[in-house]
Amino acid sequence: MSRIGSFKSRVLSRDLMVGTFLKTPHYVMIEVFAKSEFDFLCLDAEHAPFDRRAIDEC
Repeated sequence: MSRIGSFKSRVLSRDLMVGTFLKTPHYVMIEVFAKSEFDFLCLDAEHAPFDRRAIDEC
């Protein structure tokens, strides 16, 4: 099963999932979090000081 399919099935089955909101555009930090045991990451573009270009670079 793909990561997206697995994520969707876990959401639909109401499994406990742990994630975080990231407010940094620094790709190194995002890579560190991506390799962690978090179930999801959310790049917070509404409350953080970066734009679409910075998100695309991540």
